[in-house]
Amino acid sequence: MSGPCVRRQRGFSLVEIAVALLIAGLVSAVVFTLIPIGGQVLRADHDERLLAQAEQALLGHARAKLHLPAADSDGDGRPDPGSTSGWLPVRELGLPGDARILYSAHAALLAAPGNVYAPHLAGAEVSSPTNGLDLCLHLQQVQANGTPLAGLSMPAAYALGMPNERGQVGNAQAAARALALPGAAPVAGSLPGLTLAAGVGELSSRLACADRLGRAQGAAQSAAAAYSIAEVAQFNYRFRKFDVRTNEALLKAAETGVAAAAASLAFAIFDEAIAVFLTTTGNFETGFKIALAVMEHANALASVGYAVFLVKMADDDLKGARESLATAKDIAARASTRNDLAAHARDQALQQAKALDIAGIDK
Repeated sequence: MSGPCVRRQRGFSLVEIAVALLIAGLVSAVVFTLIPIGGQVLRADHDERLLAQAEQALLGHARAKLHLPAADSDGDGRPDPGSTSGWLPVRELGLPGDARILYSAHAALLAAPGNVYAPHLAGAEVSSPTNGLDLCLHLQQVQANGTPLAGLSMPAAYALGMPNERGQVGNAQAAARALALPGAAPVAGSLPGLTLAAGVGELSSRLACADRLGRAQGAAQSAAAAYSIAEVAQFNYRFRKFDVRTNEALLKAAETGVAAAAASLAFAIFDEAIAVFLTTTGNFETGFKIALAVMEHANALASVGYAVFLVKMADDDLKGARESLATAKDIAARASTRNDLAAHARDQALQQAKALDIAGIDK
């Protein structure tokens, strides 16, 4: 008779439990280490997007109001006139009211410029309002001066910054002045974090100033050239009209010459007729009288021949005067056409220059 069968239960050994606990601890350590890093990554991404949004808002403000906004020195989200550093005036720019972005702006760009861009358009009065072209020219002047931002070592139009620890910002104005610009050496007292800045030339480029100014100035120069061409064409047309009047006077003189030559021929023929009459009715008993009669006939015939020559010359002059008048009228007609075309081109170029000057950087 066999004895009862005893079943032995097997559980985790101490070694297995220790290994499992070790793995769980390592996983927990990795997870708790990555959670803050993930939060930092998400926060950095949010800050980058907010800075990009803030920069676009600054560009829109500059395009619309022709200047950068003043900084918010008291934290109410509104610009404080004359303030060059502090918080970004988020409410003025339409950004979230709880956004805390350090901001520094060039003092020369806080006020709209006057009518700096005023092209001289010959023959026209241009009184365009202050617009983006004036801002573009003002940016060129500011860039030429090379004045850096207050407290910073590099010339820039504006700088934006978001410190990693917002609570560490005590004095926003001092913190904004101590922003470390991208590519520049760290500034003493600056807080670590994201920064974004644009030079005066870069701001001008983002506003498409080079293209707009180039087009406006090119149109103004084209208008000036078209005006000069129109003036030359008008002078030429006036001269050709004078030439026509001169040829008309010459034609009348030629007609008068023909009439005078015809009269001379008539008188010469009349003289010959008298000579013939005297010859037929005279007494030619002596050789002297015969010689006188022959001389009278010769003189009369010479007068007739010369009168015929004068008539021929006068007729040639008349034909030449008529041809010259026709040529002068043809040239004057072409000069009139060129004058009209030049005047039309001048008016079009002038209107284009005016339109670009008035449009500013909006077109």
